[in-house]
Amino acid sequence: MPRARARLGADMIAGTPTGYRLALGEEQVDSSAVLLYAAAGAERSWAGDHAGARSCTPRRVLR
Repeated sequence: MPRARARLGADMIAGTPTGYRLALGEEQVDSSAVLLYAAAGAERSWAGDHAGARSCTPRRVLR
């Protein structure tokens, strides 16, 4: 664990009663980010903002 904390930063490793976990926001996890952008794109598309919907593609998330 000391090497992980040194490499990632102490604030990125959270202790839990059963061990450790990465303290990441949902937008920092690729699979979650893709789902968030897809939902945002769908909302924009339904609202008629098709150019805005195209900007919410997973391609943009994973660059």
